[in-house]
Amino acid sequence: MSRLKPDSEIETTRFRQAVYLEFCRSKKVPDPCGNHDGYKRIVACFLEQLMHDHNSRSATVCGYAQAINILFELRKYKIPADLSSHTNMCYNLILAREREENVARQRSPITREMFTVLLERAKTSQIESDVAVVAQWFIMIRITGFRCSEYAQTRQSAFDEYEYPSGRRWIGIFMMLGID
Repeated sequence: MSRLKPDSEIETTRFRQAVYLEFCRSKKVPDPCGNHDGYKRIVACFLEQLMHDHNSRSATVCGYAQAINILFELRKYKIPADLSSHTNMCYNLILAREREENVARQRSPITREMFTVLLERAKTSQIESDVAVVAQWFIMIRITGFRCSEYAQTRQSAFDEYEYPSGRRWIGIFMMLGID
């Protein structure tokens, strides 16, 4: 097994490059590598689709970006996914995914599309139906952004403190305002 490990990294890189090449072929991109700034956008679109379609984690997306950079380096072009530049589109996409992963229990958050469907169903349903009640609840959460630390206090004399798996700590806000 230890002898196979170095080859598995190479195979993973080749597979990721092949996925990118297939993406370019399916989108009818004539050449998947080049020096034009438009290639940054093509790679960013690929990474966005990867995250959207497969719910890939930021480390995986970063690995795909590095594999694509190798393709560009082999042809002596500028790398499109410069992960050291804070202005690079690919860097910002990966950073946004990483921030999303740091929010506790939010691996598959409600997307805008899901929110839109829920809102449309609420508009077309009867006022007292279950769909309308659930939709109103989600709309309130979506607009006001309540977190458990703000509405589910168990004590009135002290603040409840929550620690998420990421290590972040939250203190109940409503208790600080004196709201029961």
